[in-house]
Amino acid sequence: MHRTAHLPVSIDGRPFGFLRRRHAGVGTSAQHLFEAWLYDTGELSRYREGAQYLNTCTSPEDAMAELDWRRSMFGPLEDDPSPVIAVVSDEETFKYGLDTTDEQQSGLRTGALEAYRIGVLRQIPAPHPRRGQFYADRDTFTWGVAIAPAGLEGLYTHAQHLPKALAAYAPQL
Repeated sequence: MHRTAHLPVSIDGRPFGFLRRRHAGVGTSAQHLFEAWLYDTGELSRYREGAQYLNTCTSPEDAMAELDWRRSMFGPLEDDPSPVIAVVSDEETFKYGLDTTDEQQSGLRTGALEAYRIGVLRQIPAPHPRRGQFYADRDTFTWGVAIAPAGLEGLYTHAQHLPKALAAYAPQL
């Protein structure tokens, strides 16, 4: 049985796509897989129910990189190699530890607050066979708890586009 949950992904606050978390089941090498889907606004939306599947990855950061590659290939600025900041819900961080206040724990339980990881997606340079595609620069991702309002997952082309609640955690591009 597969359980899915859609995690919306915006670019600078505008809807772009979503990640779908899929539980892979018992006995598989990856308990959770993350599918990258693109919202379709063109003619294909009539045939594919408004979404286009891109790829399945083992981490949400890698799935975000798939969406970023699509943005670069077919976005408003095609062949845009500039890095972007990715904000990903952090499901691995223990959100109810001693370093969170009672108010924060209440917000995390009700879904009003979320913990995030924030890092940089960069383009793979030539001569690599995947040149032009994007990857998650794991050294830039913050692994501490950044508690902020829920629903801020997405791609941000400049640090100035980040929500104020996350700006202090933004890596330098």
